[in-house]
Amino acid sequence: MVAGPIRCADAGFDLVHVHRIGPDLRGFLDFHHAKVLPRSQAR
Repeated sequence: MVAGPIRCADAGFDLVHVHRIGPDLRGFLDFHHAKVLPRSQAR
């Protein structure tokens, strides 16, 4: 999940839409907060 948006940012995209698939919204948000946001904010 993290590698895809990072590749898009490396390719020059300035906006990447990430949406959840499945019933576990809390799990998705927790993962996004813990794994995706720190890596995207470091760029």
